[in-house]
Amino acid sequence: DELDLTTKRIGVITRHMKVKGWYSGDAGDIANMLAADDTEFVPIGNADIWAANGGLSGAVAFWPVEKFILVLRELYSAREQTKQAIYEITGISDIVRGASQASETATAQNIKTQWGSLRIQKMQRMMERCARDIFVMMAEIIPAKFSHETLQQMTGVQIIPTQQDLTPVQPPPAPPPGAQVPPEQQQQLQQATQAAQQAEQQRQAKLAKLQSIQQLLTQPLAMMYRIDVESDSTVKADLTRQKAETAEFMQAAGA
Repeated sequence: DELDLTTKRIGVITRHMKVKGWYSGDAGDIANMLAADDTEFVPIGNADIWAANGGLSGAVAFWPVEKFILVLRELYSAREQTKQAIYEITGISDIVRGASQASETATAQNIKTQWGSLRIQKMQRMMERCARDIFVMMAEIIPAKFSHETLQQMTGVQIIPTQQDLTPVQPPPAPPPGAQVPPEQQQQLQQATQAAQQAEQQRQAKLAKLQSIQQLLTQPLAMMYRIDVESDSTVKADLTRQKAETAEFMQAAGA
C-alpha cells in the first residue's frame, strides 16, 4: 500500500508540473509573445517602459514548478526506500534477478539463489493455485454452456459417434449347407470372419468410450470428482542441484 500510494502521488504531481503562469490583463503584447513560435520575435509597444520596469521577468509570473521538483525528488527517494524494504522482507534480492559477481564461486551462487527462492515460494504457490482455480472454473463452465457438437468442432476430438460407429460390422456370408468349399477359400472366409469380429469389438469399445465421455460431460457431480486440474511446480532456481542429486542416487543404486 505504501508503494502504491507513493507512486500515485508521483503521478499526480507530475501531471501538475506544467509550464504556465499569469500576466496583467492590460499587457496585450505579452499574449502575442506567448503564442509565438520558435525563433519568432514579436514587436511590442512602449519598449522603453518595459525595460525600465524590469522587462519580461517583471511582467510575467510563472507557475512555481521548482516547488514540485523538490517534492517529486523526495517522493522518488521514498519509493526507492520502500522498494528496498520490500526486497529485504520478501527475499527478492539481486541474486534472484540474476545479478552476481564474477569472483564468487558457483557453489556460493547456488546457496544464495536457494536462500532467496525459499522466501518467495509461498507467493509462487499462491500464483499456482490461482491459475489452477481458473482452469477448474473453465472446466466447469465449458460443458455447461457448449453443446457436444460445438466442443467437438473446437477441440477436434471426437465426442459424437458417426453413422459408421453406430452400424454393426457384418461378418461375411457363410456358404450354403452341404456346399463344397475349397480349403483356400475356406481359410480366407475364416480370416475375414475373424477380422469382422475384431472390427466389431473395436467399434463397440469405441462406442462405449464415446458414451462414457458424453455422460461425464452431462453429469456435473461426476465431472467435479473425475476431472481434476493440478498445477505443476514452479521451476525453481535449484533445479540443477535436484537433477544432480537424482543422478547420484541412480548411480549409487545401480552400483
